Amino acid sequence: MARIWFIAEDDSGFQIARRILEKRGIRVQVERLLPTGSNPNIFQLAKQIDRLIATVRQDKRWSPQDCIAVLHDWDIHKQPDRTAYDTIRAACERHKQEGLPIKEVTAKDEVEAWLLADSGVCAWLAQKPDKKCDTRPKPKDMLDNWCKDARKPPYKSEKGLKEVVNHIAGDGDRYSPSLREALTHLKNAPCIQP
Repeated sequence: MARIWFIAEDDSGFQIARRILEKRGIRVQVERLLPTGSNPNIFQLAKQIDRLIATVRQDKRWSPQDCIAVLHDWDIHKQPDRTAYDTIRAACERHKQEGLPIKEVTAKDEVEAWLLADSGVCAWLAQKPDKKCDTRPKPKDMLDNWCKDARKPPYKSEKGLKEVVNHIAGDGDRYSPSLREALTHLKNAPCIQP
């Protein structure tokens, strides 16, 4: 079976993306690579992007049917300096021009926006799916507040993340254009089994 290699900004983004693929019935084996360091983030991802891509290509499991998705938050509300984002985009474009099946996948504004629009997560937290999820500043904070209001473990905790991921229905693309774009790209990717 072909693989999709997620090079993700952090583990929560990877877990969310993997679960959405599972719930959508997208048949693909999923692998994860994160930037090194105790607290992976966008700046580490930008510094390490070429090395992480090389690591995937050198892995003995890599095959021509595999593809790479570089997943990160857009962070337009909290990161006015776009240097790290430009570095990631340029690396993806450069490798794509070399024939590598790679796609930069950006969640607007954070990957948690996809959860604000997910019917399973919203039902579990007694909320309605957010039709403006991609334009919300700090969706991670909003999701954490929803968890607190519903007397659930804080989203920003390991237990809270696990609980939220377990309730993903995978249908947030109804209201999240950034998730819809990510899923549309995957439909035609060489790593997706028909």
